[in-house]
Amino acid sequence: MVQLTTTHLTLREFEPADWQAVYAYETDPRVAAYMAYSASTPEECQSDLDFLADQQQDAHRLLFHLAVILQSSQRLIGTCGLKITNRAVGEAELGYALHSDYWGHGYMTEAARAMVNYGFKTLQLRRIMGTCIPENTASIRVLQKIGMQQEGHLRANKIIKGTIYDSLIFSLLTNEWQIF
Repeated sequence: MVQLTTTHLTLREFEPADWQAVYAYETDPRVAAYMAYSASTPEECQSDLDFLADQQQDAHRLLFHLAVILQSSQRLIGTCGLKITNRAVGEAELGYALHSDYWGHGYMTEAARAMVNYGFKTLQLRRIMGTCIPENTASIRVLQKIGMQQEGHLRANKIIKGTIYDSLIFSLLTNEWQIF
């Protein structure tokens, strides 16, 4: 079981009882605007959490999506995680979502730093990437603040809520993290 602690946050494995808090941020219109997926019903949300719980037991685990808990209130405010995309190369993709009530406080940057550190130090990854659409300037700032460099711009490659968007690709290598 993975648990990470930062100054303001605890990142822990999801539990089945978390579905209401997850559903709250996945259906938050300001958050959902940037999500390629989101649960449209409480049952879908619960099913997603059941899937993550199954992944926690997998000896060849590829998904490390953690609940972001605000320590001061013990409230689940978002998610931050890694998806191993190429085990042979040691590559993973960083993903996150945060309820809009908590935007602008640096929480996602703090969570992302902890997750990237876990990826490089514990999972022994070599490369972590992150993607977002150009319109998501807050996500761009998070990726830049944790030391990622933009390495690409894919045109018209992502569909979010029926609209086609470009994607920006960012990455960070383990040797860059050690000096960051």
